[in-house]
Parts: sequence; structure tokens; C-alpha cells
Amino acid sequence: MFTWREMLEKPSFILPKDLPSRIPLLDISGAVLLPRGQLPVTLEKHHAPVIQKALGSDRLVGVVQKRTDEIKTSDDSFFQAGCLGRISAFSEAEKGQDFVILTGITRFRVINCIDKETDVRDLEVTYEPFSFDGIEHREKVENREDFLELVRGYCHLHDINPNWEEVLKANDDTLVTSFAMMCPFNASERQALLEMPTLKDREKMMIALMEIACLKGTEQRNRFH
Repeated sequence: MFTWREMLEKPSFILPKDLPSRIPLLDISGAVLLPRGQLPVTLEKHHAPVIQKALGSDRLVGVVQKRTDEIKTSDDSFFQAGCLGRISAFSEAEKGQDFVILTGITRFRVINCIDKETDVRDLEVTYEPFSFDGIEHREKVENREDFLELVRGYCHLHDINPNWEEVLKANDDTLVTSFAMMCPFNASERQALLEMPTLKDREKMMIALMEIACLKGTEQRNRFH
């Protein structure tokens, strides 16, 4: 599902000059899209009209995460912050397992969801709360070796097997962004990571979440030995 080489070889991030204030909604479960990240999505049936509309215009969609059963307020509710994504690859399969790869551009906050009598809902959005997404970031992970050691432990705990040779080549922005997207955090944790203002803020939250998960994993192993 996740290809490190695609992240390492992707072109430099460029923020479009004119960001659309109205975009088609692509609501997904179990994942978030972050700026400069790449997200493969296996499409569900209700996604088809959204993708068709985007492919016929500017290839842009508003990617938002569905709320889980525990915290949702209606049958189709979703979080109010998401990421503008560009369809960078599309594959149409014979047996209905179509998928796209979305490249994150910049985050937004939802102003209004426009329900129409079609299969596509549009979002009115503002990018102002995340206007700094368009600035080239050169933040560094505070202690890269310690961070990578924690990530290795977390990946081992959850049976995640990235190509570590390629992971080590990634810059800090790619490293944090990629693992924030691929790790199996719960919906509220993923959303909090998406809304973290800076790379350092996201890194600190990931460290806390991974340390808690590893501690629980150790306690469970000790309980059965």
C-alpha cells in the first residue's frame, strides 16, 4: 500500500497560485492525507462520481476523514479539517477495485458542505488557518536516531515492514509525514496529527502516541510470560 520510493522521487512541492474555494468532497475512512504526502486509496462505490468529476476538471478533491462510530454525530459525519489532494495516479480495475494515489497540497477548514441532488457533494473551504503549508519547511526532527529507534519498535509491534534502506534516505519532513499517514492510529489521533501546526508539533505527538503503544505492547507481552 505504501511505496517509499514514490515519496523520495516525487517532485518538489509547489502550492497552486489559485486555490479553489469549492471542491468535491472525498470522504475516506482509516486514513488522512497530509501536505506533501502520497496516499493510495482503494475506492468505494460512492467515491466513483467524485473521482470522475475531478478527473474531468482539475484533478483536485477535498480529502476529509470520516468520524468513527464512537464520535460521529450523524450517519455520514466527517471532521471539519482536511487536505486538498491532487489525483496523481488512477487505476481502473475490471472487478471494481479501482484506486487512486492522492498527493497532498495544503490543508483546509470546512466552512460549509453543500448537499446537492447529485452523487457529489461540494465543500466550501478556507485555507487561511493553514496558510503556512505553502512555505517550504526546513524543520528538523529533534533527535533523528532516537525517533527512528522508536519508529522501529512501533513498526515491529504492529508488523509494519517498510524498506528501511529507503526510510533512512528520507528527509525529516518526508519521514514524519509518511509515518503519520501510514501508522495505525485511531481516527481522533490521525485527525489531531493532521491539524498539528508544525512538523515539530506533529513529531512530538507521534512520539507520545508511539511510546504509549509500545509501553502497552510490552505490558501485554509480560502478562503472558
